Amino acid sequence: MNPYIKVLPFNALHLGHIELNETNSEIIGDPMTREQFAIANEGGPCWTLYHRTEGVIACYGFLIRWPGVASCWCLPNTKLVRKYKVTFHKACLKALASVKKAYDLHRIDTTVLDSFTISQNWMKFLGLKEEAHFEKYGPNEEPMTQYAWIRED
Repeated sequence: MNPYIKVLPFNALHLGHIELNETNSEIIGDPMTREQFAIANEGGPCWTLYHRTEGVIACYGFLIRWPGVASCWCLPNTKLVRKYKVTFHKACLKALASVKKAYDLHRIDTTVLDSFTISQNWMKFLGLKEEAHFEKYGPNEEPMTQYAWIRED
């Protein structure tokens, strides 16, 4: 890994140091949502990918819903994720693998705005499969698609 990049335990203060795209800024701009992210690490493991000179690359983590099932989330700095895409991808793959094992997961899911085609393609690249489509599900009533990884026994 790049010596300037570290994976840190997530802290909601990191959200104040991340440059988000417009949609993600709208999502976490709401005070209630900021509070929800402030307690995100209580629901499961969460991390921040941090560059020593450029700042927060992404915050990501898992919400353990009940035994065996988790939902994953990610708030990326799109510019830095593009710049450090291999490092970002490897960090996320490592997180997926460690959480699957540590929590004996049989299911991980997430939802992605339909307009985020890069994110949708990335979910497939991570091994999640398209599972469901939801109309008026996003923060501004946008359609979203749910992706899931399901353990094959």
